[in-house]
Amino acid sequence: MSMPQTQYDAMRAAIAQCACLGEAKTIADKARALQIDAQQRKDPEMEAWVAEIRIRARRRIGELSLALPVCDQSLNDRHPSDDTPSGKQLVLWAAGISMCEAHICEQLARLPAETFERHVSDYAGGVRADTVQVAVGNLLHAWCDDEA
Repeated sequence: MSMPQTQYDAMRAAIAQCACLGEAKTIADKARALQIDAQQRKDPEMEAWVAEIRIRARRRIGELSLALPVCDQSLNDRHPSDDTPSGKQLVLWAAGISMCEAHICEQLARLPAETFERHVSDYAGGVRADTVQVAVGNLLHAWCDDEA
C-alpha cells in the first residue's frame, strides 16, 4: 500500500502552511501513527514517506517554536531558579510539546534548507517508527559534518 503522490504533496503543503504549533504537532503525531501502521503492514515505501512527513512536521514545530518570544527574566521580577514556566513553555505545553522535543525541533529548523532537503530523504528511507529520533540525530550530525 503506497501513498499516492498527490496525497504526499498535500501533506507536505499542509505542513508548510501550519500557522500554530498544535497543527504541526497533530501532523507529526498522525504521521507517527501511520508510520507504525505501515511498519506492521510491512510496507516500507509508506513507512519511508510518513517518516519524511514526520521529520518535516517536526522541523515546522521548530520554526514555530523559534518564533515564540522568550521572556526576559529581568522584566518579569522572576528569580532565575523560579520553577514557574515561561510564556514560551506554556505555549509549548498547551500544544503537547515538551521543552526537550521543542529543542530538537528547533535544531532541525536551524538547518539550512538545502542541507535539510539533501539529507532528509536519505534518513526517511527505511526509518522505523521507533528510530525517528536516530534519523533526526543523524541529520543534525550530517549538517555538522557539512559545516566542518
